[in-house]
Amino acid sequence: MSIDEKEFRLALGKRYGSIKSIINEALKNKLIKPPFAITAGVDGSYFVSKKGAITHSPIFFRDVKDTTGAGDAFYGISTLLCKNNIDS
Repeated sequence: MSIDEKEFRLALGKRYGSIKSIINEALKNKLIKPPFAITAGVDGSYFVSKKGAITHSPIFFRDVKDTTGAGDAFYGISTLLCKNNIDS
């Protein structure tokens, strides 16, 4: 699964707090099952492995002009990595 941070927070009713603590709480309470990815805009993305390890990836470019299709591209690449059992 791949979801953006705003949707993830909304689904869990967690408007405030660090995204890592929200992910950990969701895992602890079994509200979501890994593996999954959360995109966080200028803060990069977070990937949670099958074992629950959280990996943060920063963005490559700071001066982004057009984000159309960015989520689709992220999803495409991340699904290929998961399919090939590459989880970090």
